Amino acid sequence: MDGSAGHRHDPDRLPHTEQVIGSVPHASKADVDRAVAVARKAFDEGPWPRMTLDERIAVVSRIKDAIAVRHEEIARSISSQNGSPYSWSVLAQALGPMMVYDAAITVARAYPYEEHRQGVLGRSWCAGSRWAWSPPSSRGTSRSSWRRPNWRRRC
Repeated sequence: MDGSAGHRHDPDRLPHTEQVIGSVPHASKADVDRAVAVARKAFDEGPWPRMTLDERIAVVSRIKDAIAVRHEEIARSISSQNGSPYSWSVLAQALGPMMVYDAAITVARAYPYEEHRQGVLGRSWCAGSRWAWSPPSSRGTSRSSWRRPNWRRRC
């Protein structure tokens, strides 16, 4: 996606001297709408929704590793832009996100995305967040089994 269509830029200043050290494009409503549309299309039509869990974890791990390599540069930039102490920027704003990524990866690897449960109405299948009905199997069931719903829970 190209830069801002509005061509307005806001100055980026050092907080302790007010010296302008750069400029940031100011996004208009149209810029935001266009960015959201491009992101939605990339998500729906790009590779992410078809990736396996391991492939997604690999992408997130690469992001985390890139932060790790540049964490000191990130911390210096944050400290110069907002005036926070460098030690705090390293801990909270550079290494903190890496810890969040690590926690998310750990949960993603261990989370039971699918499980089978025995319930009052029989076996249910769990993979999502809602109960959904599925027809009973056709292996010699009696007519009465067709009268009770066979629910699948998507949790």
